[in-house]
Amino acid sequence: MKSIRRSLLVSILSGIVVSGLVCGGVLYRTMRGSLESQFDSALAAKVRTLASMLDVDDGWLEFNYAAELMPEFEGGQNPEYFQISFADGRVLRKSTTLGQAALPLRHASAGTAELFDLDLPDGRPGRAIGVIAPVDMESDDDVEVARVEPAAEHFDVHVVLVAARARAELDAALAALRGALWLAGAVLALLAGAVVLGGVRRGLRPLAALGEEVASIEAGSLSRRLSPRGLPLELAGMAAKLNELLGRLEEAFQRERRVTGNIAHELRGPLAELRSAAEVALCWPEDQEMTRAAVEAAHAVALRMSGLIEGLLRLARVAAGEAPLALEDVDLRLLVEEQWAPLRPQAGERGLRFEHLAPADLLLCTDRALFASVVRNLLDNAVQHSPAGGTIICRGAALPEGGVRWSLENPNDSLAAEDLAHLAEPFWQKDPARGDAAHSGLGLTLVSTAVAALGLRLEFHLDACFRVTVEGGAA
Repeated sequence: MKSIRRSLLVSILSGIVVSGLVCGGVLYRTMRGSLESQFDSALAAKVRTLASMLDVDDGWLEFNYAAELMPEFEGGQNPEYFQISFADGRVLRKSTTLGQAALPLRHASAGTAELFDLDLPDGRPGRAIGVIAPVDMESDDDVEVARVEPAAEHFDVHVVLVAARARAELDAALAALRGALWLAGAVLALLAGAVVLGGVRRGLRPLAALGEEVASIEAGSLSRRLSPRGLPLELAGMAAKLNELLGRLEEAFQRERRVTGNIAHELRGPLAELRSAAEVALCWPEDQEMTRAAVEAAHAVALRMSGLIEGLLRLARVAAGEAPLALEDVDLRLLVEEQWAPLRPQAGERGLRFEHLAPADLLLCTDRALFASVVRNLLDNAVQHSPAGGTIICRGAALPEGGVRWSLENPNDSLAAEDLAHLAEPFWQKDPARGDAAHSGLGLTLVSTAVAALGLRLEFHLDACFRVTVEGGAA
């Protein structure tokens, strides 16, 4: 299992190490270039000094060298070397430190210098510079070196001048620089590791605390909410979403408890009736009329219980999306009339009038069987809860954007505005003491679930009368 702490530590420390290596490499290359540039500049300065001692006067190449001014070329603990030659290899002059040895005859084109590493005559690693030096034709001090042929009034003389010195100081400085960079990198890595470890631990502490708080919430304590106090911005949003989830879970658990209690309440009465009917049949088995009445009562109770269980199963199938939809264009007026026909006798007994104001040929693209159950339950609900002598009105109209709006309204003197939010809850009744034993209280719950499954919108309104509106679908 991946660990956020381990991932953060590895990522941050890897980034620090890579950044340190890159920055250290760039710094080392920059410092090395600077030190080598200073070293080479010193060599170039000596070559320029030696070149300035060369001139030509009256056909003679002269070298005005003062050993006391440049003792490093005469010997000592850290001797240096120079050599002056013609391009063909003839050596004109070299330092005392060279003895019988010679420096490589390496040089670049005129006006530029060639820098290169070499092993000095005494075996030390060194660095040298080779240039082609033009010789000045005027001089006051005559030190004869060589006759230049052919003699002429104006001519140029070029010689190869090579100077070398040990690079021990440069290598020591570079080694010290590398050591300092490695030491600084190691110290930086240790400090960064400690800081990152502490920072990650402190940064993840609110997450661990939030996890412990969430873990402490159980089914019996869903009313608890996570406190955003002290949480960082990233976790405050998560805590808010978890609180919303807890609210939904609490509501679902409460709804489940209500449903469970209501199912028990709904089944307790029929079961008591079944038990009474069975006891009557057992107590007077010789009384055939009483036994028959008891069996008929038990049969009626069983049918009512079967209807309740069938409604619960259908509700579960629709809610789970297991009821397949067969979409077709349905004539809404004809469908309503078909569902009203079985309810007409009951409505007539209570003096209820039914007005169907929906236009003919109003088509709704929907699942006929499922929407028929919606219409049937709404009409049955209107018949059951309308006061005697009332009027049930059904309306329908096509929507400009497509689909239809269908509504059913009936007078109702028992509902209040705050009751509308509970109408679709299973087994909810305004007054349980006045409930009808023939109805399970699942009608509007089935309607709400079926409408959602069909992709329609369901709304309840309460003004002068109670009105249910269903919208959506496309003809």
